[in-house]
Amino acid sequence: MGRLSNNEFNHLTNFLGYGEISAPVWFLGIEESTDNAEIIRRRISFQAVEDCKEAHEKLGITKHHEGDRTIQRTWAYLCRLMLILHNTDPRDTEAVRTYQAEQLGRKNGETFLGDLLPIPSKSNGDWDYENFLPQYSNRQDYETDILPKRISLWKTQIRTHRPRVVMCYGKKYWPTYKQLFPDAIFNGDSVVAHAEAGDQVFILTHFPTLSTMNNRYSEIANIMRKYYSPNPK
Repeated sequence: MGRLSNNEFNHLTNFLGYGEISAPVWFLGIEESTDNAEIIRRRISFQAVEDCKEAHEKLGITKHHEGDRTIQRTWAYLCRLMLILHNTDPRDTEAVRTYQAEQLGRKNGETFLGDLLPIPSKSNGDWDYENFLPQYSNRQDYETDILPKRISLWKTQIRTHRPRVVMCYGKKYWPTYKQLFPDAIFNGDSVVAHAEAGDQVFILTHFPTLSTMNNRYSEIANIMRKYYSPNPK
């Protein structure tokens, strides 16, 4: 596996996410998950914004959108929030499966999926790419250089597209997420906090798959509903 050139690496770092950039609901995570260098290389074919299904087809990953449409755990939480907004029972597994495959992060849809960091990794403590990404020898150097650039990029995107709801998940990165909303005053607890700003709301949460999030669906959805309702009365 050859090393990525600087041009290829720079292209990867400009990736934004999946879905509709002008969507009313944005979900921002830390980074996607993989330790497969070949998967990362295939991402060079991505545009800045991709349809989730089409992008994963480019990666050779079809199980979440075709066939049995395997439910992905992080996406499932986001789907359940959206189902609540649509007045659909979030415990309905088939409804979750359908929303994931047909709506979440899809082109011309109501959601956009993005991440703070552009290079997928097995976990936010790992960096196994020394021989593949010569630009950085360790994760600390990568984050120190890339995070300020990504913060600036995301601040510009939020200012330009003005999503009604931005939910950012991953407790470790709350201080970084807050830099995207420098004037926001967050209220809540250590698991869920939110800040209202005119016609927008910014929400910080634990990672969706943690047990601390199990009973917070309705609370988060109610915060979201004040700013986006797909079924206005």
